[in-house]
Parts: sequence; C-alpha cells; structure tokens
Amino acid sequence: MFQTNHWSGSGPVRLRAYHIENARNAELTPQYLKDLRGAWLNPNGAASVDFALLRSKFNVWKNDSLTTPTDYGTWDFNNDPNDGSPNIQIASMCLPGGATDFGGVEPFTVAHAWMHAYECAAVAQLKGLDVLASFPASISGAFQNGPIFLCSTHGERAIQTIDYGVPGGAASSQAASDEFGYFFGSGDPDSRADLFCLDAAWYVGNVTIAQAKTSAAQIRQHSHMIKAAGIHDFWGLDGPETP
Repeated sequence: MFQTNHWSGSGPVRLRAYHIENARNAELTPQYLKDLRGAWLNPNGAASVDFALLRSKFNVWKNDSLTTPTDYGTWDFNNDPNDGSPNIQIASMCLPGGATDFGGVEPFTVAHAWMHAYECAAVAQLKGLDVLASFPASISGAFQNGPIFLCSTHGERAIQTIDYGVPGGAASSQAASDEFGYFFGSGDPDSRADLFCLDAAWYVGNVTIAQAKTSAAQIRQHSHMIKAAGIHDFWGLDGPETP
C-alpha cells in the first residue's frame, strides 16, 4: 500500500473521486497562513500546529475503504506492484479551472499542505507504513526517475510514470517525452503538476521538476514528523466511509 496526494481542479465541494478529500469550509486569514507557513519552514514546526483548529477549517470526506483499489487518480500506478493493494488517493478540492490556476479564487495554500501531511501520517499510522520508505530497485526499475516513494504527490508520480491512458485500455496517450512522464512539459494531453508547489504564495517562475520533487519531499518529511509524534485523532479516517 502507498499514498499519492492531489489537488483537484474544482471548487471546495465533495467529488467522490478520491479515497480522501478535503476542502476549506472557513476563512484562511493571511495571518493564519503566515503562521502555518512559518511552522512549515521550521524543522520542528509540526509541534506548534494546532491540528484540531486546522481540522475545524476543513471538511474531510472518506469516500472509499482504505482497502479498496481504484482505477483512476494516478495513471499506471493505482495499485502496489508488490501485492495489488491500493494507492490511497488524497486530494484537496481547490484550483478551479484546472492545474494552471495556481493562484485562483480557491488556491492551494500551506493550510492545505498541512492537511495532506496530517492525513498521510494518519493513514500511515493506521496501515503501518513508513512515510519515508521507497520501493526496492526491482520494483522501481519498472518506472523512471526514481526512487519511487511510498508517499508522494501526483506531480512527482507524473515525472516517474508514463501515461498510457486508462489502465487496461489502449496505449493512446503515451507521453511525448519519456524523460518527463506526463508532468508539465511532457506534451502529454493528460499532463499533471499536482502539488508541484505547496503554497501559491511561494510560487514564482515556471513549473519545474525540481519544484515538484521538493514539494513531494516536504510532504513526506512533515508527515513523518506528525506520525513520529503519535496520532490519536484520525479525523474519522479510521471509521466508516462518510455518508
């Protein structure tokens, strides 16, 4: 089992398109985001985040059992190649208008990044996953631009896997560039940059592979810190699916 984080080109509404979805339900003030950004940049910042307060500002939906494999979300990498268990898809409902609307009316913020880190940590604790682990070389060799981490983002997965279209279907949308998979710049019509940047306030310049890999690494590091401290409130992820 492993995990992939996404942002969705939608408003803050439930889509039932991912295992776990979150969406802002309260104002995220500039001061609140500044405080969360400062905590994110602090190596021990997770200890200073009031996660109960953060959770109160978001809706969280559990749409599928965490043991239910899906055939959507992350092209060509929806199941663990070791045992067929699912790739747990975690998404923030934001960025309406698509992945190019990085700073639109519902931007992905550092608050959303903390939500992803906590939810990844909760799933990892529930399922006994090492957030920092990667697949062995025998598995990673089937992909590209490794290592292939158990916890990642859709942007990083897009760099590492070539999009051949719907799993089991015709190879109709192979990336134009094997080097970039189906990340931005690949020429693939299904290109993805999900979570290449963890806060619109930090985004400057072009969408780059380096940015995507850095964002994925930071999600892993913060999730690891949260999990290491121990999780007692699983935000309902340890219970039944949300009605």
